[in-house]
Amino acid sequence: MNIKDKLKTFTLASLLGASPLSSNAQSNTDDISTEAPIELATPISKDPDYNKYTPYSEAFYHFVCQNGIEILSNNDVPEELKTLYQNFIKFYEENKEKEIDLNDPMIRKSFLAFKKIAKYEALNDLGAITPSIAEQRHYARTKDTPSYEKYKQGRYNEFSKLLGIDAKSFHQTSTKQDPKFMAFCSVLYDSPDRFNMLSKKDAPLAEPIADRLLGEKLKAYDITPKDTTFSYTDFFKSAVFTYDADNHANNWEQHIIIDTTSLNGNDNKYCPLSIVKAHELGHIMQTLPGTKENDFNATVLAELAPTIELIVMQDQIYKEIHNIPLNEEVIYPTSSDTPLPNLGKIANTFRSIKQRHNLRSYEDVLLTKEASIAINKFTQNIDVPQIIDNIYQDKMIDEFIRKSISSSETTKKHKIDATQHSSHKETPSPHNTISKRIIINKKSNNR
Repeated sequence: MNIKDKLKTFTLASLLGASPLSSNAQSNTDDISTEAPIELATPISKDPDYNKYTPYSEAFYHFVCQNGIEILSNNDVPEELKTLYQNFIKFYEENKEKEIDLNDPMIRKSFLAFKKIAKYEALNDLGAITPSIAEQRHYARTKDTPSYEKYKQGRYNEFSKLLGIDAKSFHQTSTKQDPKFMAFCSVLYDSPDRFNMLSKKDAPLAEPIADRLLGEKLKAYDITPKDTTFSYTDFFKSAVFTYDADNHANNWEQHIIIDTTSLNGNDNKYCPLSIVKAHELGHIMQTLPGTKENDFNATVLAELAPTIELIVMQDQIYKEIHNIPLNEEVIYPTSSDTPLPNLGKIANTFRSIKQRHNLRSYEDVLLTKEASIAINKFTQNIDVPQIIDNIYQDKMIDEFIRKSISSSETTKKHKIDATQHSSHKETPSPHNTISKRIIINKKSNNR
């Protein structure tokens, strides 16, 4: 993507309310009660390490978890909160004597959860963590702001069953940084043909099939569609945002936004809503809890498995509608200048690997020897060195934009601090503090 596209995406994000210079919609647990704003005369936590999103040592992990469990044992802690944390307490007690992998998704989830307890206790506002209490109190002061019920749509944090469920497999693929994998992902993801597989006239039959396939994907993890949530827009491209900056209680979360108008592809083509949902959920499932946006975006491979799945699902829908055997290769219309094989071949190749090894996800498929062989063949007509160079240039632009955002944020914060100091104002409500929010993928169409 060129610099114009990146700046355009940044502008759209700002209009959407996802501006890195805006914090009002940052945390799904930021409480705005009918009571007077909380005044912070002292830091939320005296220990700066509590601002971290991941444990840096086993000792620190145990310290945070044990401290959280101790807080939860107090009689004045709401019963709803104790119930919410039962699984985390059970997990910690069962694993505290074992060797700890700090990159294990559940270790990171429990760390984030117990860190949140300490933060909110320091704010004297433990009730803000519990779903029903928070739902009653969030955004209660003004009628103009969205209800908490509406706000939390599309939000995923450490309490989500889906978060990080495929993270181990993705981590193995991404850390290899295989040039051919990266080049294949770049060409496949940037190709508009990935949405040129289904016709609008097939929509009435395609939608229920897509819903069924999404249900089957989730069922493989013992998860139901009720465990998923989405927010929608009619002007911003579908995306997953990561919120990893300081906020009311230094929370971490991800947010799925789906653009329903951009489901329409080229030449009277379209993509079913549930297929886009499956793709975006793939990003939630591949993310290690607590991973910062810049770290996650360091690899271009985040789009590989979700895009392969998007193609495989559409291929299956087309075949079911037109009574074509699943193992038969369909020739889909493609751009004349694409260096990749037909999407039908790509769909059949990765589907067969998944079925042959009885794998749960396409993140697991990418770890197989067969997937490596296939991608090597698919990239034979691709100028891999040139694409890798383009990726490098793209990252330089990303870094330039990120530094520009950080600089603007710092300048604005200094102006606010100077104004507060000169006028001797009281400490501002934490709900109005400036936070950094960065798009997880700055491509203009982050499906």
